[in-house]
Amino acid sequence: MLIDHEEAICRLYRRYSFNFPAHAEFWSALAREEAGHAAYLQALKREVLAGAELMDDGRFTTQAITSSLRLLREEAEKARTQNVSPGEALAVAYDVESALIDGRFFSSFRSDEAGANRILRNLQDCTLEHASRIREAMDSYWRENLPLAA
Repeated sequence: MLIDHEEAICRLYRRYSFNFPAHAEFWSALAREEAGHAAYLQALKREVLAGAELMDDGRFTTQAITSSLRLLREEAEKARTQNVSPGEALAVAYDVESALIDGRFFSSFRSDEAGANRILRNLQDCTLEHASRIREAMDSYWRENLPLAA
């Protein structure tokens, strides 16, 4: 389910890349990295299938991921069919990454295998880095696009 989630984020960011050609590289880079996250989760799945034990501390819920997947699909459709501003896209992306951090999706798991733990730490670190980059882009966008007060 988390693999599907990372792939959905990737598709959303690719859509934004298409919608905002002036910022295509920013969105394309994020999309490529999300595809990499899905690959990390595939590797984690292989570790588990090979016998690594993956323990959940109880914070992870499939309902939260299902809800987030639905939101991602709705936002991708909205970006495809409506006129979404760059600021809106950045806000959605920031909310997506922040929800992963706030929900501690990747840090809620641990394993008895070092390789699996390394993958989980890497995913958490990458998500934090994405949120930071998106926040910086959002701040820059709003500094440049807010009307000055009279």
